[in-house]
Amino acid sequence: MSVSNAGWEEKREAIQEHTVLRLNKPLVQNWPEEWNGETIADRGAWLADRANQIWEAPDSDYWDQ
Repeated sequence: MSVSNAGWEEKREAIQEHTVLRLNKPLVQNWPEEWNGETIADRGAWLADRANQIWEAPDSDYWDQ
């Protein structure tokens, strides 16, 4: 089932029903109402926060230069 050009409601239902990626579960839980530029930016920030929790920054002054 392809939903690439469908509206968010149809995509959300397909993701909720068919996804096997744990990464996609919060997508339909945290942003259930709409999917637009603002919610895409919110999800990007959420993903970056999750990545920072999993992979810590290197202990180095190199990045401060």
